[in-house]
Amino acid sequence: MSNENCHPLDPEGYEEEKVHLDLVRKVHPQLMPLHVLRNAAAGRPWLIESLQPEGSLVLTYGAYGSGKSFYVLDKALHLACFENYLDRQVRTEGRHSIYIYGEGADGVAARVEAWCRHHGVAEDEILFAGYQGPVNLRQRADVDGILGAMSDARISPAHIVIDTLAVNAGAGFDENSAKDVGDLLLNLRYLQSKLVAPCSIELVHHTGKADAKTPRGHSALPAAMDAIFSIKPAKQGFTVSCVKQRDGDRGADMNFDLLPVDTSKTFLLMDMDTCQESQVEHKRESLVAIPRLPDSAAQTRNIMAGEKITAGRRAGIEVAKLLSDRYGDDSFPVAEFGALMAEGHGIVKQTASGVRRWLVDHGVLVSNPNGTLQPGPHINDIN
Repeated sequence: MSNENCHPLDPEGYEEEKVHLDLVRKVHPQLMPLHVLRNAAAGRPWLIESLQPEGSLVLTYGAYGSGKSFYVLDKALHLACFENYLDRQVRTEGRHSIYIYGEGADGVAARVEAWCRHHGVAEDEILFAGYQGPVNLRQRADVDGILGAMSDARISPAHIVIDTLAVNAGAGFDENSAKDVGDLLLNLRYLQSKLVAPCSIELVHHTGKADAKTPRGHSALPAAMDAIFSIKPAKQGFTVSCVKQRDGDRGADMNFDLLPVDTSKTFLLMDMDTCQESQVEHKRESLVAIPRLPDSAAQTRNIMAGEKITAGRRAGIEVAKLLSDRYGDDSFPVAEFGALMAEGHGIVKQTASGVRRWLVDHGVLVSNPNGTLQPGPHINDIN
């Protein structure tokens, strides 16, 4: 292909070349001219605002018993209800969350029931489905089986959780092998490519034996991820830290408590000899992940005292107080917070979003269901 008509100072020649490239791309869709790449990058939305991109690969890892399964299930169920997640907007467009689990169907069912009871949600109102494994994600036939089941059920997922990676990667999986990890990643991309709409796939994984701070296995796995979350156990729950965010700011840590929820049931049993009914109670309890929010000014100050107050966060506090003086207890648009951060402090939109979430998590601002903000109960307690 000749480039003699494509001089950068010749707009007419450039447009002609661009049209030619677009025609070639119809035959070779892998070819991505610059203007196509730019449009694709600008148009990639968030599945969960500033947390998880749509159509992404996500890795959530932690030690045994750290709470990672409760975290991913809570996220999946919020998406299945199309509800905001941690005051972030979600984009599911009425599509399912699928939970692929390798073992413990009864345990998963109990956790879902406990979550629905706690949140006051009827189970038949959520677009959530479990897929019982284990499956071998390195085998194309197993991936086609998942696709076939969703197609037969007319399910188009927005979010697929694979819990855990080790159980669902097939017998003999060597997580330290570049080939095995490469085969796995290839099939995950294949799974995404066969779905009719962008779908985020979240892998639940464990920490390494020698290094409890990193996911175990070959570095090709975290390198391929769009977002990575680390789960660390805390006194009453766990802390979630974003350690990689390809398309945005990593934001502040998220703290959760694990709340016990009674899921006991009463059954009627018939004695066939006497034809008498008797009630038998089946005692059962499960846990639900609940975001931990500050409930007092003192607690807010204590939390902030233990965190690094960056220049961006300090600017956010100043802007929040300015808006409090301007609006009192009334709400105001999120965009106004971002505009003041940019105009007064030169802070870009992505960083301002992370600061805003940090302020909400600490009670300085309140995020309303209608997408507005308002001063929080502890805004005047921060020096």
